[in-house]
Amino acid sequence: MGLWVCEVMKKTGDLTVYVWSKFNRAVIFDTTQNSLHGLPEPLNCPQNEARKNLASYFLCDPPKNIDARGEALFAPTKDQKNDSNIKAY
Repeated sequence: MGLWVCEVMKKTGDLTVYVWSKFNRAVIFDTTQNSLHGLPEPLNCPQNEARKNLASYFLCDPPKNIDARGEALFAPTKDQKNDSNIKAY
């Protein structure tokens, strides 16, 4: 999984951190409008196995004077950029 720098909304910066997928590993990070994360390269699982992902959220009242949070955005990979079936942000 990768985490990217995002100083300007809708503009992906440099890949900052890459965490290798490994059995029983957890990655915990703050989810904000600018916490861009995902798989920078396609994941190749062994035959008859699949990636398993568990997301858990702790919800609370947002702090005052914070921007409203919208829907999650999708950024295509290099191979997907010209694919008309992929919706980019």
